[in-house]
Amino acid sequence: MGKHISPGRIGGYYNDFTRKADWRGISDDNGIPLNVLSNGKRVYFPITIAQMALANYDLWLDKGESKNKDLFLKLATWLKTNMDENGGLINPWMYLRSSAVSNYSGLAQGEAISVMIRAYELTKSEPFLDSCKKAYNLMLKPVEDGGCSVYSDGKIYIEEYPEIPRSTVLNGWIFASFGVYDLLIATGDAGIQEVYSSVLKSIEQSLYQYDSGSWSYYDLHGTIASPFYHSLLCPNPIWCCWSMYMPESSGPL
Repeated sequence: MGKHISPGRIGGYYNDFTRKADWRGISDDNGIPLNVLSNGKRVYFPITIAQMALANYDLWLDKGESKNKDLFLKLATWLKTNMDENGGLINPWMYLRSSAVSNYSGLAQGEAISVMIRAYELTKSEPFLDSCKKAYNLMLKPVEDGGCSVYSDGKIYIEEYPEIPRSTVLNGWIFASFGVYDLLIATGDAGIQEVYSSVLKSIEQSLYQYDSGSWSYYDLHGTIASPFYHSLLCPNPIWCCWSMYMPESSGPL
């Protein structure tokens, strides 16, 4: 669990990402991290950038050092600037997940919202809030319309990898829901509240599908979770955080 979670307002992030601030890979000339694929190609990966930003934000809350705040804002600005005209961030799925039907990701969208809403809280710069709303709208569009969500049986599934049939990666779905929650806290919007409650209920009603009986599944295609992902979600602090601070029936706490 993150050290600086603050119920009812935008505080620290819900998971402790602070180790992700120690980037040991390569970066571009502006200090933005680059991932290197197995073919040697260097790519920007919005998820890496968002998680590094959240790590620096929590370190700034923890230590008060301006270098962490400055890097957080630089990374947040990259996310805002590099959203496309649809409100989406491009992920290198063409190399990493060939079954994906687009290069968007509910995980990337949700974590970018969590970053940019904190940047908005720090700066009161409206473009950050506007970008959060665009990222949210793209994330909630149906996969068949170019978005990241599947609507079925009264449930909302936010897809880390938009695929047909859906795979619904559990951790991606949950981290995406954090972005919805953060935007709800910042805006108090009744429509976002309705979506958030539906997403939360959908996760709750689907958890049994990720239980193999002796371990956990990473997704609904039956992929066995690695020890890392199993520790991340089953059982762990994220569920404590989620149940304490995000009750299904609540509005902004």
